[in-house]
Amino acid sequence: EGLPSDGLSMQNGVLTVRSSRWPLCIDPQMQAVNWIKRREANNKLIVRTFTDSDFAKQLELAINYGIPLLIEGVDEGLDPLLDPVLEKNIVTVGSRRFIRLGDKEVDWNENFRLYLTTKLSNPNYTPSIYGKAMVINFNVTQQGLQEQLLNIVVGYERPELEAQRESLVREMSENRTLLKDFEDLLLEELANSSGMMLDNQELITTLEDTKHKAIEITEKLALAKTTAEELERLCDGYRPAAKRGAILFFVLAVLSSVNTMYEHSLSLFQDVFRSSLRKSKPDHILARRLASIIATLTKNVYDYTCMGLFEKHKLLFSFQMCVQILSGEDAIEHFVEYSDFFLKGNVSLEK
Repeated sequence: EGLPSDGLSMQNGVLTVRSSRWPLCIDPQMQAVNWIKRREANNKLIVRTFTDSDFAKQLELAINYGIPLLIEGVDEGLDPLLDPVLEKNIVTVGSRRFIRLGDKEVDWNENFRLYLTTKLSNPNYTPSIYGKAMVINFNVTQQGLQEQLLNIVVGYERPELEAQRESLVREMSENRTLLKDFEDLLLEELANSSGMMLDNQELITTLEDTKHKAIEITEKLALAKTTAEELERLCDGYRPAAKRGAILFFVLAVLSSVNTMYEHSLSLFQDVFRSSLRKSKPDHILARRLASIIATLTKNVYDYTCMGLFEKHKLLFSFQMCVQILSGEDAIEHFVEYSDFFLKGNVSLEK
């Protein structure tokens, strides 16, 4: 569904969909927004901000009809109208369940889902917000970005591999869901059976069918796992280009500590990355092709970044790029201990 495959991103995804509280995603690179929109695309997702004139009306409709609602651009404060929704203050009167929004009573639909996202990279939320919502940090990690860029490289260089991999992931997910459904059906049939099991022909037939289908799905999953490992091995051949891209993006990210104007968008960086793939020299030998991609990417990122830098910071940026690339290749030691000094100088002397 578009979420990176590293462990932290998967953990964030699980928290977003399984948490007992509604998620508030810290999402400066808009990974969570794009993933939520793709995930809820078939469920008539409503996207709004607190400043929209029809926000209250759309909130009522979403709760009443069980439509997922995504609120973008959240700042460090939340609209008080959301408080009863975040706290899930559901009132039950007889068979009716409703929630009070201001002076209105809105019927509660169990299918309703609420997502909140903010572009602030380091918001200062109050303890009450942490108590009401599940705050989840979707800031991109180097490993997660490397996986995203690897998908882009493989999708460009070997589109048939990427299509096969995506199809395989969907198939494995569907098969695991089917296996779980069969297990639940089996337990339900056993729980509802009465009398002697051996005399219940319908139950025996269901057990046999479930057993055969479960064996068939298990065999498919084992085959899919072997295929996935083979695809992973082929894709890993392009990892050096993805690794260089991830290193360069985090060099750009650190520049904001030199000057707050030096903020860089992940989506724009990915555009530069794709442009480098197109401009680099083609070669049927993988090692030479990777060398061409890495050289073109490094130069393009440098040229792209220098357009927005003050002249006095260009040498610093070059130095930072050089050291981080060498550090990523394990060609330099102890750089992390001194990087802040090289980047910012001695801040205490300025004071």
